[in-house]
Amino acid sequence: MSSDCLIEVGTEELPPRALQPLAQDFSALLEKILAGHDLAPDSIEVFATPRRLAMLLRGTPTQQPEQEIEKRGPALDAAFDAEATGRRKDRPGGPGHQHLPDDLPR
Repeated sequence: MSSDCLIEVGTEELPPRALQPLAQDFSALLEKILAGHDLAPDSIEVFATPRRLAMLLRGTPTQQPEQEIEKRGPALDAAFDAEATGRRKDRPGGPGHQHLPDDLPR
């Protein structure tokens, strides 16, 4: 599913000569960022006035496609004891509130 999106940025008075280059750079940067997150729009219309830069993004996906991300955690020997119970090696497991006072500096 896709939708149109209007992005408008208010600015201080911009010099007229700088409007088009600023608008194009703004558009290119936003398009690159969105494409990097799989949210590239079908088309971009750029508008510029001395006090405003705006872009109309047509056909922008409303959400990213589903993806599988694998994140690696700590080494297994650091995370689990010999019985693979997932407890800290230096003390038995239990509710966190029992250990918290021992971990806080005095």
